[in-house]
Amino acid sequence: MQSVLKISLKDIRKNWKILNKLSNNNASAVVKANAYGFGLTEVSEALHMEGCNFFYVAQLEEGIKLRKKLNSKSVNIAVFEGIIHDLHYYQKYRLFPIVNDYSQIIKLNKFNSLNENNKLKCILNIDTGMNRLGFEKKEIEKLAVNLKNFKKIEFIFLMSHLSNASLTKNKKNRDQLQTLHAISKFNKNIKLSLSNTNGILLGKEYILNQTRPGIGI
Repeated sequence: MQSVLKISLKDIRKNWKILNKLSNNNASAVVKANAYGFGLTEVSEALHMEGCNFFYVAQLEEGIKLRKKLNSKSVNIAVFEGIIHDLHYYQKYRLFPIVNDYSQIIKLNKFNSLNENNKLKCILNIDTGMNRLGFEKKEIEKLAVNLKNFKKIEFIFLMSHLSNASLTKNKKNRDQLQTLHAISKFNKNIKLSLSNTNGILLGKEYILNQTRPGIGI
């Protein structure tokens, strides 16, 4: 007996469409780890045809692979792992680095100072409770106070990640939301991104400016 797993790109597009509607048409797509094993380029191309133009990958190599497939200037690709490679790769392939600690934001600011005509935009990742990637508590206050000094950087989003979104009544969800809002007051123009698939289902106040469904797609 042999089992066959069929992957329906039609259903994947339908899933994203539903989540995008719940997200006020501001859903991105997390396609890290080869789109959770479903095929990075195949899934991303299908979602782009459905209207998705913002993708998150885990590593630089994934970002480069996806950029070669989706080369449109309307497609945005962000890389979770942080700045651990030469920033010229992000520049060449039009990728957004996600800055995860203070040393990385200094590195990016210096890079942009030397590349005035082709600066890199970035996403700031704050650890509000996931304990995985992002500015830790001891660095968040330092970041908030000095954020205005990084004039060479344009911040696309201030993001964090819900750690208990599947538990709809867990108090930590609201705590993380409030923490993200509190930090954002230091830069009132910055857009916010917090919710994964389960976060989208927590309600309208968790949608913010962008959602990041992944496994739910």
